[in-house]
Amino acid sequence: MDYTSIIEQSAPETWPGSTLWRDEWGSVGTFPDHQGFGSEIMRFRVPSRIMAKRLDALMEQYRSKPFVRVSPRETLGLKSWLMDHQYRLRERQMLMIWPARAATPQPSEYVHEVLNVEQLARVNALDHRIFQDPVLEGADLHKELQRLQPQSRRLFYIPVGDLVISAGGLSRMDSWALLWGGETHPDFQHHGWYRLMVEHRLFIAQDQWSVQFVATYANSETSAPILVKMGFQLWEMHEIYAPPHAIKIPNLL
Repeated sequence: MDYTSIIEQSAPETWPGSTLWRDEWGSVGTFPDHQGFGSEIMRFRVPSRIMAKRLDALMEQYRSKPFVRVSPRETLGLKSWLMDHQYRLRERQMLMIWPARAATPQPSEYVHEVLNVEQLARVNALDHRIFQDPVLEGADLHKELQRLQPQSRRLFYIPVGDLVISAGGLSRMDSWALLWGGETHPDFQHHGWYRLMVEHRLFIAQDQWSVQFVATYANSETSAPILVKMGFQLWEMHEIYAPPHAIKIPNLL
């Protein structure tokens, strides 16, 4: 199965408040929200002969310079252009695939679904600690809650008392599903909570959504080794380049 082709035909998961753009060559990115979050070029497929001119013009449209994801299919010379403009390699991520034909993990009684504002606020507190996401309050929390829908976008968490110790999202993308935002509280790492969170979402994706496969972008040094042990396939490596003086990439809550 051509997983990358299927993934790229789907609308990408984007930061709320950012503005999605596309061009005729298949490039995709987002202009940031009013706080500068969601500034990213996810794909850049412009022909090499006009690459530099197009990038120069595109960067002029960004209020805050974007992070740039470089996959094996981007325009030849893109990485050289980025480094010439003081971009730096920030992170290597692995596109990882879990085929639906694999044995379905079982759901966990420890994992709960976010269904109200209070639960969402507690997950957001963990996002703020782990990813330095902005703290959501009032109307912003309600808007974010409205983005969660049973058949398309769901968010799960593991509570211990009033504390959320692990969380992760799941989005349905046509015939496949995307795992996003996986995180575990630093005081509770290395105890299997991350694995439980992944397994629960895989169960939802296959048992309730019947998707063909599940994909995720995992840090090559932290999450990817865990996912390999769970049966995920290492599909391809992506490099995330950060501009000078960049703010941290937010979690896709």
